[in-house]
Amino acid sequence: MKKKIHNAILIAAAVIFACCILIVLGVSYPYFNAELKTELMREADYLCAGTEMGGKEYLERFQEERRITLISPDGSVIYDTVDDTHELENHIDREEVKEAFESGEGESIRYSSTLLEKTYYYARRLTNGSVLRVSANRITLGAVFLRMLLPLAAALLVVVSVTALLSSSLARKIVKPLNDLDLSSTTHSVNYPELSPLLRKISRQNALIDLQMEDLKKRKEEFLTLTNNMPEGFILIDSKGEILSYNKGAVKLLSSESSERSFSADCFAPFLDAIQKVLSGERCRPLIEREGKTLQIYANPVYVEDKVSGAVLFIMDVTEREQREAMRREFTSNVSHELKTPLTSIYGISDMMQNGIVRPEDVQGFARNIKEESGRLIELVNDIIKLSRLDEGITTPERIPTDLLSVCNEIRERLLLIAKEKNIEISVAGESALVNGIPTLIWEMIYNLCDNAIKYNKENGSVTMTVRSERDKTYVTVADTGIGIPKEHLDRVFERFYRVDKSHSRSIGGTGLGLSIVKHGAAVHNAKIKMESREGVGTSVTIIFS
Repeated sequence: MKKKIHNAILIAAAVIFACCILIVLGVSYPYFNAELKTELMREADYLCAGTEMGGKEYLERFQEERRITLISPDGSVIYDTVDDTHELENHIDREEVKEAFESGEGESIRYSSTLLEKTYYYARRLTNGSVLRVSANRITLGAVFLRMLLPLAAALLVVVSVTALLSSSLARKIVKPLNDLDLSSTTHSVNYPELSPLLRKISRQNALIDLQMEDLKKRKEEFLTLTNNMPEGFILIDSKGEILSYNKGAVKLLSSESSERSFSADCFAPFLDAIQKVLSGERCRPLIEREGKTLQIYANPVYVEDKVSGAVLFIMDVTEREQREAMRREFTSNVSHELKTPLTSIYGISDMMQNGIVRPEDVQGFARNIKEESGRLIELVNDIIKLSRLDEGITTPERIPTDLLSVCNEIRERLLLIAKEKNIEISVAGESALVNGIPTLIWEMIYNLCDNAIKYNKENGSVTMTVRSERDKTYVTVADTGIGIPKEHLDRVFERFYRVDKSHSRSIGGTGLGLSIVKHGAAVHNAKIKMESREGVGTSVTIIFS
């Protein structure tokens, strides 16, 4: 704006200067021409009077700066103050001479070949019929301008220089109040009343923008609050694959634990192919493995006017789902195997008996095998039903105070004969402690622990059940002096059908679901399980009720 004001003032000053020159020339030049004409007419008056009295001799004695010419009635030149009369042509056709012969006086103007000079002629008829003509040379307006060009240029330079300094200062003073305006303020004090309507409109607009920004900020905060409290990851990317926005869930799922606060496009490396597909307009749902986690990516393109302008990535941690699916497949495989083994045995024995291949003295032994395998099947089916009910939450709703010490003593009596067969001593220690729970399920949990302790114990070993209470918690510990569990297997022994030594486990028997029932029973009672074991020394499993 300063530059525009500065240039406008300079142009205005130059135009005004030029107009002034033109006006001065336009007014003064006609004035001086009129003065010249009047002067020639006065000179003609006294020259005509002198010539009337003294004739040609008067003109010869007269010293005059003007050119004086005396013309006879036939147009020949009688006298001329400049040229020789014999060399001058007849003047009868000259405009001013012709007018003088006809009306008594005449005048005309003739320009030089360069148009830079003109000659003014005035003629008057004498009483003897001759004509006296007076002429004077004068430069034209163009010649005047050319002669004044250099002074005018110098004057113009001075005017422009002075105007430039003044306009620069004036422009700063004009613009300063505008530059000092605080458009964000609700009140404005300016030196220009013309700006008041504009400033009032700006104030109203600012107020509206503030409201909209406040609403936008509030919506943004709500959006961030919602997305940041999502366990799932949420990422927005533009058409170039650059990150526009993301939530804390994305950082937690995609960043490593050591750099959980940092998040960049490098985190996208495992699923760059998915990003390329979604930015090309194709929806995809890749499944990736990252630092022990299984992540499901839902990638959807965002269209603006039928053109992909970005993408929305939704990330879910499906580790538990995938583990459950893997466990389901493993469970199905194990159940099939566990069912197939006794059924194959039963089928084979019954087929032999049907075909009369079995000797009479072997029938009792084969019948015993069929009974054992059938019992094993029944036990397996019962355990599967128990686990299924626990998985689905189908348990007896009634919870009553249960004495854990009494349960342990009852289980001891139940397993005493089995323990004696392996010369294993089973004992109960501790004090009476009540927990609010499902008696049958608590009994099943402790029974399975004791049953395993006996099965995987050594000859002449021991199993001890201990009940104790500390503060608000009650502990039931089943400890044995058995073969122990390798450290790398401790985290998996509670999985269904998981066996540390499958060949040894098959010979011992069991369904492989006992510890899974213990784990699910503890979950029903909001209890925790703690296991400690050393190979060749023994295992201790504690259920902690709170």
